[in-house]
Amino acid sequence: MFPRSKYRHLLEDEGFSAWIENVSRGSKVNAEVSLRRIGRICELFQITQRDLAKMSKGEGGDFLFRMVSRLEKEGNRSSSIAGYMKTLKGWWLFNDLEVTRRVRLSRYVGLYDNERVPTHQELHSIFEHADLQKKVCCALMAFSGVRPGVIGNMYGEDGLRVHDLPEMNVASDGFVSFTRTPAMVVVRRTLSKMGKQYVTFLPEQGCSYIKQYIEWRVLIRKEKVEASSPLVTANPANPWRIGRFVRVTNIGDDVRHAIRAAGFKWRPYVLRRYFDTRMMGAEQEGHVIKDYRVFWMGHIGDIEHVYTLNKGQLPDDLLEGMRQAYARASEKHLATMVQPSIGKDEVVNTARVEALKMFGYTEEELLALGDVTKVTMEKLQELIHEKSKQMLGLRQGTQRVVPIGELEHWIEQGWDYKRDLPNGKAVIGLRAD
Repeated sequence: MFPRSKYRHLLEDEGFSAWIENVSRGSKVNAEVSLRRIGRICELFQITQRDLAKMSKGEGGDFLFRMVSRLEKEGNRSSSIAGYMKTLKGWWLFNDLEVTRRVRLSRYVGLYDNERVPTHQELHSIFEHADLQKKVCCALMAFSGVRPGVIGNMYGEDGLRVHDLPEMNVASDGFVSFTRTPAMVVVRRTLSKMGKQYVTFLPEQGCSYIKQYIEWRVLIRKEKVEASSPLVTANPANPWRIGRFVRVTNIGDDVRHAIRAAGFKWRPYVLRRYFDTRMMGAEQEGHVIKDYRVFWMGHIGDIEHVYTLNKGQLPDDLLEGMRQAYARASEKHLATMVQPSIGKDEVVNTARVEALKMFGYTEEELLALGDVTKVTMEKLQELIHEKSKQMLGLRQGTQRVVPIGELEHWIEQGWDYKRDLPNGKAVIGLRAD
């Protein structure tokens, strides 16, 4: 369990391991966070998790005071310290110790308390500076309101699949069409933070990005996209993960890169706030009701009893009412452009250009290549293969020497550990798969 955690040795304690296992039944993410927090506390105070469990009620209260003071001096935010307190109290409760003493936290203005959401023009600029994969991630957050963990979970084991957009069809020749827009997006129970399935929608602009992205995967990357395939999969920098889910941290990186490329310093989550804020504006104008907005954000809200009575299925009339309300709201408050109709030839040409961009070709390099739309498929594949070798560092051979401190980073990028060197460095090689 959690083999990469620096605190995994704590799991050798049978009682502590049982508590972590119990937490993981509700959420693997929470279990890993709990392990990290308790490990950090033990590290700071040179104490063991078993010593914490043996404290009396009074000792626990005193320890809370000392822990809060220590974490505050280290510059931790109040919200972060509150998380440590919650985790520690959870470990105590597991050992039949309830510490009720109140410990006040300093009032702290968070880094994002005054963060504003993008305007329509600023969001459009973000899309303009994003490749196809990043556009899809940004659109799902800004237009559908989903969390990054819905697109791909923490461990890259699950995420939105093609069949989670039931009104999208991927033909045998790779071309994508939507039977209806706004298209429904089904967030399965396993992807929902609340643990309950819900639905949201995606406007025509977002559907267009998904259409181009999947057609690029099929026509250019020669990927087999099926109903169970990830909606978003690995980018060209990680070809060994093509067809697999992208971890939530990498989803965040994709969105952040697009935002930074457009010249903004917002965090990725600002796009979900964009959805919430814009829908609040639509609510004020009477286009949607609050219950719909809350439901689309994955909070379930007052629609929960309808969901429960219908065993997880919304009645058709309610679903249609939601779709119409979303269409009215998204046209004015969400979408940043009117989507033109795109022909088959234009899709192929655009896909070729986007393919080269996603594999790292700059505007200057594309200009030097001339009219990319007239490049043959064989030449295109040759160009992509050459750039892939550059991205993987193959020009420097299949092995390289890196500092020991960077070993974890390179292994996550697909390299394998080979051996240590006496100068504090290690040899790594390209992964066989």
